[in-house]
Amino acid sequence: MTRTPLARLDGLAPASTTRPVANHAGRDLLVVFLVAALLTASCGGRSTPGQASPDIPPHIADIIASADGLPAEVLSDGEVTLAEIERSVLAYRACVEDEGVEIDQFDFDPFGLEGDISVSFVGRDSATVVRADEVSRECMAKLYEPVALAYEYLMPESEREMWSDFEKRIVECARAHGLKVDNFNGALRAFTDEMRELCEAVSATR
Repeated sequence: MTRTPLARLDGLAPASTTRPVANHAGRDLLVVFLVAALLTASCGGRSTPGQASPDIPPHIADIIASADGLPAEVLSDGEVTLAEIERSVLAYRACVEDEGVEIDQFDFDPFGLEGDISVSFVGRDSATVVRADEVSRECMAKLYEPVALAYEYLMPESEREMWSDFEKRIVECARAHGLKVDNFNGALRAFTDEMRELCEAVSATR
């Protein structure tokens, strides 16, 4: 699945962008792409692959200290795993639905090179658009952002190595298709949509 780049994590919070689309199977849809950066660098940049996690910066420490509910539970042991990331994603979805916003399609892919979460909501009138966007942002900030932002610094070493290997495979794939790139971020910048989708699929299954 190719996703159009709509936003990127700025180091503080995932962005939400709304776009009304045409009827699908007789239903009006509002598509909201929620882009969180498990793969792309935040403002401080990801730690060097294979090295120990860097000291937690003050803004992340504040997020951890102020976490409540599920994020507080997840962060309490000083470690965040991909399984816990997925748990927070499901909590975000449940939060949206509990607020009465109807979800049409939902996808979570931590290996997605263009973003982790994409979701479509039913409805396209202005009131529905505003309501869905507000609920989505609130649930994201409450349940997903604290966990996702802390993950870079609290992931277990085995997952740090997994991401390192994944990034190396992306670079290898880019070079195998004739791109002259030095690193993972360079590969992301150089990819066409078609090549991005190809390397994403190949690298995630190896």
